[in-house]
Amino acid sequence: MIKFTCPKCSEPLEAPESLTGQPLQCPQCRRISYVPEKSSNRKKQTVIFLSKIWNNSPPAFRTGFLTTMGVIAAIMISLFAYNRLIMDSPSPQAVSNVSLPQTKSTEPKGLLPPLDDVESFLFQ
Repeated sequence: MIKFTCPKCSEPLEAPESLTGQPLQCPQCRRISYVPEKSSNRKKQTVIFLSKIWNNSPPAFRTGFLTTMGVIAAIMISLFAYNRLIMDSPSPQAVSNVSLPQTKSTEPKGLLPPLDDVESFLFQ
């Protein structure tokens, strides 16, 4: 018997070896999938295959690959941080409804107050 899981609902399935490559309908979700070849260590074979490719690749490829993955990770982190910044900031409508406190005097002041009047300017 070949044991495998449905790719849609992950229901454990089993079929006789004679049905290898034949369509089989999942009893849970009714998806039709094909009975795989008998291979109990398919993940292990994939890891071995990928490690052979990695070990036989030139050092420049490995360095370039790792650098590219680092750049992609940095971009993803930056986009996540930017998204959080945008989502956490108040909406323009909420900001437009905020009223600023009124100053004590109605006459406009210059950009910089006179040096002797700094405390009254800062704490008005």
